[in-house]
Amino acid sequence: MLRAVYAAPMPRAAETILEAGLSYHAGWENRLTAILATVLDQHHGFASALFERVGLPTGQRYEAYTEQWVSRTRRVDMQVVAKDEKGGVVAQIWSEHKRWGGSFSTSQREDYLAALDRELAGLGRDSRFGRLLTIVADVRSEDDGSDGALSAIRQHDDDPSRRVGEPSREEPRWWPLTWQLVAEIAYGAGKVAADPWGGDDWLEKAVEPGAPAQQRGLCELIWYLADEEGYAVVNPLTTTHVATLRHAADAYATIEALLSRAADQMRPLTPDGEPERDEDGRGYWQDFAVPVGCWIERVSGAIELAMWDDDGWVDEPQGVPVVAAGVSLEPEWYLPLSKNIEWVHRVRDAEFCFVEYEDWVCCYATMQLSQVAEHGGSEVAGQARFVAEWARSWLQRLMSADFDPGAIEPMGKLRTGRVGRQAAAGTSDDV
Repeated sequence: MLRAVYAAPMPRAAETILEAGLSYHAGWENRLTAILATVLDQHHGFASALFERVGLPTGQRYEAYTEQWVSRTRRVDMQVVAKDEKGGVVAQIWSEHKRWGGSFSTSQREDYLAALDRELAGLGRDSRFGRLLTIVADVRSEDDGSDGALSAIRQHDDDPSRRVGEPSREEPRWWPLTWQLVAEIAYGAGKVAADPWGGDDWLEKAVEPGAPAQQRGLCELIWYLADEEGYAVVNPLTTTHVATLRHAADAYATIEALLSRAADQMRPLTPDGEPERDEDGRGYWQDFAVPVGCWIERVSGAIELAMWDDDGWVDEPQGVPVVAAGVSLEPEWYLPLSKNIEWVHRVRDAEFCFVEYEDWVCCYATMQLSQVAEHGGSEVAGQARFVAEWARSWLQRLMSADFDPGAIEPMGKLRTGRVGRQAAAGTSDDV
């Protein structure tokens, strides 16, 4: 029976990015694997660049597979096969992928390498034509813990290569990579694509209606790694970044003070703790105690005032910093609220915007932060009053009985903890 599982046909990569993206829940490493395999299967320039980067010969075409059983007890995340013009195997990459804090079993690497050797020998190729990749968030992080990706690398090498994209000193067939390096390889492959789709502005060209599907898929992969997962940065340092860095510390201090002073003036609401800064540095938020008897209390909501670097959740984003006032609701209320179409339209008609982030439901009124600088006066006290008056008006309206969704029940057991503040990273959508 085990033999039957081991000999089962390999699942080929999804044919489209959409299919790959919908194959698993957001945040699962299998979803990231599915997307990467799909792009490698279709964009041969990207696949060739990856093979070259790890010292392997390239092929005329490539085939990518996911969740491949390579022994009776081991299943590798991804297999990419380079083939010549006659369909013969030139080289192979096997790859194991980990997100933040992913763990490896003790003999996982050795088992994969032994299986890779058997695979190559059966094809008449020696071990020089195979590589085992481990793709992680950071090979040098000291905060990954005993179960994390770094410990998985160190369990095999007392002093592994601390430079990304170099083979292990003890086992040259094993290459630890990061998602940042994968994104860089993908970006470079897109840049050297055939005219007119390459060049420094290839990412913009890739989303044009007539762009080749391969370039669009490569662009989607980079977006997923950079924006969705936060694993990579591909945009270079610009003079705008330099100017921003010069004022960053002062800007953060001012934003925190504004938020704190505005919260003090939003009676009858009571601030719940101090302003907190997003771990990615995107902004600050302030929580407020939910008044007893308010409908927000019944749906396990949190009342919030935030200052954020981007307005990505509004219907027509301008890409500018904003002030946001509203509520975040527990994930279990997503389905009940989404079915209450009359309530959804009532809230949207009142110019509140919804955003979903990892199943959390967030509902905000939004004002561009530049309005505070332009109309709030020349002192922090006056600007804080301006923010407080604006936010209090919107929050009192949202908390009123006019926006009570009525008798609804949550789906499943409520989880403890507040809504993640990454909600601002989402996109505008109806609940």
